[in-house]
Amino acid sequence: MARVHLSSYIGLPDEPHDHLEHGPLVLVVCQVRFSSVLRIGDESYVAGFQDAIRGRFPITSRQQSLDLQFGVGAQTLQATPQQQVQWQFTDTADVWKVVLASDYVAVETRGYDSFEDFLARLGDVLKALKEEIGPEVITRVGLRYVNEIRGAGLDWQQAVEPYLLGPLEHQPLVGNASRMQQMARLQLTFPEGGGVAVGYGLVPDGTTVIPRANDTPPTGEFFLLDYDVYRLPTQPVPFVLDEILSDVRDFNSLAYRLFAWTTTKQYRDLLRAPGGLR
Repeated sequence: MARVHLSSYIGLPDEPHDHLEHGPLVLVVCQVRFSSVLRIGDESYVAGFQDAIRGRFPITSRQQSLDLQFGVGAQTLQATPQQQVQWQFTDTADVWKVVLASDYVAVETRGYDSFEDFLARLGDVLKALKEEIGPEVITRVGLRYVNEIRGAGLDWQQAVEPYLLGPLEHQPLVGNASRMQQMARLQLTFPEGGGVAVGYGLVPDGTTVIPRANDTPPTGEFFLLDYDVYRLPTQPVPFVLDEILSDVRDFNSLAYRLFAWTTTKQYRDLLRAPGGLR
């Protein structure tokens, strides 16, 4: 039986996938989860993977993350902290990062230029993972785009479609407020384990992304549009590189259609213009 692309389940119209000169994108992450490979915590076992991607990600660090394992005790549900080794590989500008743990690999960037560039880097990382680490089974593939719409020539109320604003659009209610905050989440689940999650709302200050060491974090309110498109197989799926990349390409197409559905044409036209929003 042929695999069905997630985009076929959503009837949103196609949108010209133009380069957005001044887009609100602050983070792109693709995560591929796989059946656990415990030896990833061993430095010598990861060395081949590091060598394979070192040309683009020359800086390596080892991190310890806290993973909570839940179990039922005598009276209550108890959480047991478990340390998990994570390897981080970054470029010299700290714009691109690869995170490798015992059960997933993630590629993320704050300097997204084009999907084809992102997909090429992801493909190189997954090829190295397959050849050097050899995971057998995929448990989840997801692509996430985090956008923060900030006032710069166009108010966020003019940038976001009214059906997402809800009470924020009702001026008699919010017109005199000195501070506003509203968050919501839309979750859609499709056959064969696919899904889409859209987090959206008005954030009164700061950013949703942890700033880099030398960055000054942005201030002021912004409207968050966070799209997470994923496939969560209902049964074990072999690690097949071409199929993973095909899914990610489909996820990208769907995420862009979601962006067009949640933002106004006026806003997108300004983003495309060379002298638009800055």
